[in-house]
Amino acid sequence: MVKKAKAVEQVPEEVEEVQEESGADLFDREVAEASSLADLAGTGGGSYEGDLLTMEAIKDRKHIVIDFKFLPSTFREGGTYACIQIKLGGVLKVVNSTAMVILKGLAQVDKTRLPIENAFVKRMGKGGKEYWDFAGSDELKDLK
Repeated sequence: MVKKAKAVEQVPEEVEEVQEESGADLFDREVAEASSLADLAGTGGGSYEGDLLTMEAIKDRKHIVIDFKFLPSTFREGGTYACIQIKLGGVLKVVNSTAMVILKGLAQVDKTRLPIENAFVKRMGKGGKEYWDFAGSDELKDLK
């Protein structure tokens, strides 16, 4: 037996429509509200300084890792990314990464040993897919 719902005769005057923001809408709102790239990178409040760079922009380039922190991703629910303060050519910069090898590697870093020289490189995986990795000490010697 199926019960029929009674029709509501009156609708409250002040009904607020609640809509969930999609990831793209949330990103657009964050971009509009950000006063700088550092704010957009999740480094607002004076934590980290400098322009936001992509991993590709510093691929195979030596830099100094000053500090890093892990933050919750706004793009992937339950995900994490690393926000990394680096010094490149004597200038402070910020780099974000969601690369698993980078995240796992940073999780093993003793922050008392920072700053440390570093470079991010791309390697070919077994399945033919590229992934981000840290340059080895022998590789660092050959990079600029």
